[in-house]
Amino acid sequence: MEGHHIEPMTFSVGNSAETLYLYLVGTAAQFFGQPRLPFQLVSWLFALACIWLIWKLVERISETLPPWIPLLTAACSLWLFHYARNGLRAISAPFF
Repeated sequence: MEGHHIEPMTFSVGNSAETLYLYLVGTAAQFFGQPRLPFQLVSWLFALACIWLIWKLVERISETLPPWIPLLTAACSLWLFHYARNGLRAISAPFF
């Protein structure tokens, strides 16, 4: 990020191999410094987006289900909580 140019980068095949996610974390690190906050902030945004996507998906599938059920179910997901807390990129895997 300090070089002011964008290039594809991967470290390995697996959790750390998505360039867009790494650039989002790098941008957050430029604004907030190097502690855990940049990693968690990007993951929290992804977790909130997953909760919203799950809500909209269930709303589209079932019109009779109350809207608080998919929101509560997604918000109580151990996967989303754990991954948002640890800053891992695969946070959106359960949705997809």
